[in-house]
Amino acid sequence: MEQSPEWYEIVVGIISIPAGIFGLVYSFFIIKKVNLESKKIELEILEKNKIISDEKEQISIDKKTTSVLKTNQLNSIILKFILLCLILLSWGVFTQIFTFITGGMYIFSDKIFGIEDKNEWYYLLPFYIIQQMPKIINYLIIIIVGVPLIKEINNYLNITLKDLLRIRK
Repeated sequence: MEQSPEWYEIVVGIISIPAGIFGLVYSFFIIKKVNLESKKIELEILEKNKIISDEKEQISIDKKTTSVLKTNQLNSIILKFILLCLILLSWGVFTQIFTFITGGMYIFSDKIFGIEDKNEWYYLLPFYIIQQMPKIINYLIIIIVGVPLIKEINNYLNITLKDLLRIRK
């Protein structure tokens, strides 16, 4: 005999879904804020470089500014990667739930319409197509978020596509 969940388990389950969504949205805005702060720091550094006239001091400041900019860029890359992982993990959970729902729809329609008795495969086709839709969205997420992240990592590491595709002899 199954035990029904306690009231606090139900409350925690209800609260965790909006909290997870809020966390994803909040991290998206944090990434935007980090990018804006990075640009602001870069502009402030450029402005201060114009004020400083001594070349020796300017060289040391340039080294410091590039290290600060590299650090901010690296932090932005790490934050975007974490966000991509969280989005893909959340989407994976949704995909599993969606798979169970479509499987339930198939079983339900089988019980009502007797699909399995007819032994024809094209009754399964709509359920299969509907079940594959979240996978397509998963690939779209990777293309929309992952490809710019890979470009940013290559830019950070000073790697061009030509360098990656060049065959060494």
